[in-house]
Formats: sequence, C-alpha cells, structure tokens
Amino acid sequence: MNPSRLTVAASATAVLLLVMVGCDSDDANADPESAPSSPVETKRKPKPTPTLSPDEREVLSAYRRYVKIEERALLAGKLEAMRGIGQVAGGNAVYELRRSILDAQRYAERYVGRVQRSPKVQMVDQKTSTATIVDCFDVSDTKIINVRTGKPKKLLDPEGNPAPRRYRATIHLERHSDRWLVVGVKPHQEQPC
Repeated sequence: MNPSRLTVAASATAVLLLVMVGCDSDDANADPESAPSSPVETKRKPKPTPTLSPDEREVLSAYRRYVKIEERALLAGKLEAMRGIGQVAGGNAVYELRRSILDAQRYAERYVGRVQRSPKVQMVDQKTSTATIVDCFDVSDTKIINVRTGKPKKLLDPEGNPAPRRYRATIHLERHSDRWLVVGVKPHQEQPC
C-alpha cells in the first residue's frame, strides 16, 4: 500500500469526530497517603473552568461547528453530508475533508467510532485575523473498516509502524468578515498527549 495513502488514512481518522476529554490527569502525582479514607471524602471539586475571552469562546465555537460537520460527513461517507462546510471552514480544511471522503469511497472504506478531543485556544490575533487551537486527538475508539471484508484497516504512520492512538494537532482559523473559519488541521502523530 502506498505510504501517502496510509498518511491520508491516518490523518482522516485523526480528524473524525468530537467528544471532549482531557489529555492529562492532575492525579498522576497524587500522594497515596493523602487519599481520603471514606467514600464521602472521595468527591473531588471539579476543576475550575478557565475563563475564556469572548474571542476565545468564539474561536472554540467555530471549531466545534466544524467538527460537527466533519463528523457527519466522514461517518456518512458522502460529499453531500458536508452541507454547511462553507460556513465553518475554508481552504485546506475543506480540501482535506473532501479528499478523505473521496478516498474512503474509492477504497470501499467507512469510518466508525469517535475521536476524543480536548481543544485549547493557543492564540487569537485580531490584527492578523488568525487563531490557533492545540488539540489532543485520541483515536483509540476509531476504525476504518473495509466495506467488502468488514475487517478493520491497520493504521500505520508514514514509516510503516502502528500509528499512535493519542497525539496533538494544530488547528488554524482565520476570521472572514463576521465569522471564524477553520482553514487547516495538522495532526502531529510524533507528539503524544
């Protein structure tokens, strides 16, 4: 199988679907001696939600709208399911999603499962009308299934090794008149999260 085809498949899997989960745990360095002794004491206070600026909320909202359409289109495996993509994305993001769907049709494949995500706004620059989101893609529950055989496809990285199941991604957005559009989604399989 052609390496660029494998990269496309891995990237397409990476940009499937949206469900929010965290990439790290605050309990990793917890002292076992300080653990509560009764079940009543085990309740933890929820993490405080970081205060987002109106611009950051708007950027995250735009990304979530994009992911919703992306999810629908990839699961349906039809270009028609990309309805509304022009309202949330442009440029390379639209091209890559379209290419993923056409490749799945061409190779008789379908996407199954959900990519878990935890996006964080890294930067919003009103002067250049650009924004960047850093996300953690967890593709542990996703598969690409061969429609003819019903078997899952092995996902490999560009070197032919099994593709990582959790890795970072960078999402680029641009402001166009009154809305933010996703213009690029770059998975970084070499960066675990």
